[in-house]
Amino acid sequence: MRTKEEVKTINQDLEDEMEVWGYRPCRWKMILVGVGVVCSGGLLLLLLYWLPEWGVKGTCTLTSLRDAHTLLLRTTDEFRQWFRVKVCVILAPGRKPFDDLDSPLKTQLQNGDIDHNVCFVLQEHQEKHPHDQHVQVLYSKIQFT
Repeated sequence: MRTKEEVKTINQDLEDEMEVWGYRPCRWKMILVGVGVVCSGGLLLLLLYWLPEWGVKGTCTLTSLRDAHTLLLRTTDEFRQWFRVKVCVILAPGRKPFDDLDSPLKTQLQNGDIDHNVCFVLQEHQEKHPHDQHVQVLYSKIQFT
């Protein structure tokens, strides 16, 4: 049985309200699933892909959202759909991650598009301000197929 602290709700009281759990990979569970995939000829892998809840719970352990590598999302509507999302980490300079930087964030490409070269900007900022503290920004994106 889950306790109330383990689940967070996003977009509360809106149409797209979802419940969120944080998970991190567990080696022994991944090894067991790997053996099961080999023994089943890949059918277990297909099943875990179709059922994201089983895939996450079968290969990961529950953790706080701050330490999570994978998020498990469930809609709160009548369909109760599950979604698996990977968490990405970027480093942002300064105490506030969305502070303006001295160098420009956007560069113009030859075809007219704008390139957001975040890694170059962070490296340049670190050279100019070596004593600044950096903040980790965790983000995830959902791709519906």
